[in-house]
Amino acid sequence: MATTTHRVGTGRRHRVQPVDDVAKRELELYIENTSELYPQKQAIIANLQKKRAKGKYDPEKAPKLWEYWVDEGARRYQREFGSDSPIFNRATKRALAEELAKQYEHGEDI
Repeated sequence: MATTTHRVGTGRRHRVQPVDDVAKRELELYIENTSELYPQKQAIIANLQKKRAKGKYDPEKAPKLWEYWVDEGARRYQREFGSDSPIFNRATKRALAEELAKQYEHGEDI
């Protein structure tokens, strides 16, 4: 299985972190199946629909919006199953947010 990496940070202070595909899938399943996170997901979708209708939708900024939902899911997962150290690294969460944004853009059911 190929390891993917993701750039984290900006400018000269960035670093490349590996994306844990198994953890990414675990987090995706968790946030999709946690009812407390559903209203936030619906709000994100409504927000993106409004931006599309107004012609202000920016596909470069969409992953950042999804990242809020992924971060909240990661925090809840950490509280429920975690230890003191983070379970999901930044690259894994960002990769999932980008995947969700692409799914939304292509009209896939998310």
